[in-house]
Amino acid sequence: MFDFRLIKDEDVDKIINWKNQNDYSCYDIEKNNVDLDRLLEKKSCEFFVALDEDEELAGFIECSFDEDDDIDMGCALLPDLLGKGLGFDFVSECVEFLIDYYQFSGESLYTILKSEDIHSRRIFERVGFSADDESNEWVKLSIYM
Repeated sequence: MFDFRLIKDEDVDKIINWKNQNDYSCYDIEKNNVDLDRLLEKKSCEFFVALDEDEELAGFIECSFDEDDDIDMGCALLPDLLGKGLGFDFVSECVEFLIDYYQFSGESLYTILKSEDIHSRRIFERVGFSADDESNEWVKLSIYM
């Protein structure tokens, strides 16, 4: 359903201007300078874009390796695609892509979500992730190989 490739400068410009609605507005990049800096500098993370069947930008993945060589991943769909039943396939394909791309043989992939993001948490749990750590502000979800 999705094809992935390394991010290009023109992709960054589009992603920075994404505007999320309702529960997802907390993820708007312009509200989070750390994410904006990582997108622009691309030093601490590797970024990929997800393209739909028409080769249009549909989402992105950011990832890095932690000190245990596990993959710390984040992914997001284009705001216009939210609520259309694509989340499960998107997250599943992001995980598969990262495992294949890096020929990953580590212990786990994980993501950190805002605690109030119940919808995304349910999607990640359906894919096979489970909560490892949790606070009032965030939850760490991992999938073990």
